[in-house]
Amino acid sequence: MEKCFNENDMLKSVAEIDDGDVQLINQYTTRSFDKNELYVFRLVLCDNDIDRDNEAFSVEALENMGRLFVGKTGIADHNPSAENQSARIFSCQTQRIEGRKTAYGEDYVRLTAKAYIPVNDNTEKLIQLIESGIKKEISVGCRADSVVCSICGKEVRKDGCSHIKGKEYDGKICYHILSDISDAYEWSFVAVPSQREAGVIKNYRYSGTDCNENLMEQLKNGNYNSVNSDNIGVLLDYIRELEEYAGYGRAYEEELRKEYVRYGSMCLDDGNKSDESCFEVLSNTAKKLSLCELEKMAALYRRKAEENIFIAPQLMSYKDVILSNCEDDSHYNI
Repeated sequence: MEKCFNENDMLKSVAEIDDGDVQLINQYTTRSFDKNELYVFRLVLCDNDIDRDNEAFSVEALENMGRLFVGKTGIADHNPSAENQSARIFSCQTQRIEGRKTAYGEDYVRLTAKAYIPVNDNTEKLIQLIESGIKKEISVGCRADSVVCSICGKEVRKDGCSHIKGKEYDGKICYHILSDISDAYEWSFVAVPSQREAGVIKNYRYSGTDCNENLMEQLKNGNYNSVNSDNIGVLLDYIRELEEYAGYGRAYEEELRKEYVRYGSMCLDDGNKSDESCFEVLSNTAKKLSLCELEKMAALYRRKAEENIFIAPQLMSYKDVILSNCEDDSHYNI
C-alpha cells in the first residue's frame, strides 16, 4: 500500500508502541508479548533511486517487496546464520515523497518497515547501537527476475545489452531497472549499503519548546522530512501562536504608518490646506517602508513636528496651555 510521505520516526519508548503493533508482532511469537517486552524501530529498506551499483528498483518492485519482506528477519552483513538473527519485520509500506525526484526525474518512492526486538539482557547492546546511530545502514537480499537496461529497454540477462551501467549515453545515465521480485531473503545491518538512503529512520520526537526550536531548525536547513504525524499537532499549535503574534505586529505596523503620515504631513505642510499631494505621497511611501524604517522615520518626523508645533493634550485647558508654555515662548502656539 503506497501513501504520501509522512515521516514516522524511530520509536524509542514502549509508550509509543500501539496495540496494533503488539498484535502484529504476536503473530510471530510463541507467546503473547506486551509493550514492556518489545523495542520497535522503523527503517527504510530500499527506494526507486539509482544506487551505488547503478541499479534501481521499479515502484512495482517496491510494492511487491513490501508484501514479501513482512515477517523476514534482520541479520548482519548478509550472514545467514540462525545465531546472527537480530530483529523481525512485522509491517511494510511504500511512501511517495512529494516534491522529491529520483536522479532520472521520476517521483521518489521508498519502502519503509517496522521491526521489533525483544527487550532483554542479550539485546540491550543492540538496542543501544541502534539508538546511538551505530547500527543504522540497511541492505536487502532479494531475487529480481527482470533486469532491464534504462537506455535500450532490453532484458539484460535474456536479450543481452551493449550499454554499460554508470556511463552516459546522449546525456542519460545508464542504469539497470530491477523488477518482478519473486523472493525476499533477508535484510541486514551493513557498513556501506548499496542503497544510499537505506537505514534506520532518525528520531525527530520532541516536545514543547524544544520541539518547536528543533523542528524549525530542521525545516530551515531544508530537512522537510522532519514533519511527521507525531509532531504535526505541535507544529500547527506553534503556527497558530505565531499567527496571533503576527496579528499584533500588523496592527503595530499600521499604527506606525498612520503616525509616519500624520507627523510627516505636519513637517512638510506648506500651508496650502487644499493640497493633499503631500499626504498621498507619504501614504504611498509608508506602504513601501519596512517596519524598522517606519519606526525610524516616524520617530524623526515626530521630533521635528514637536519642535515646531506645540501639541496640547485633548483635556488640557486653555489656562494650562498658557502656563505650560510660559517658560519657553518658542513652544507657545495657540
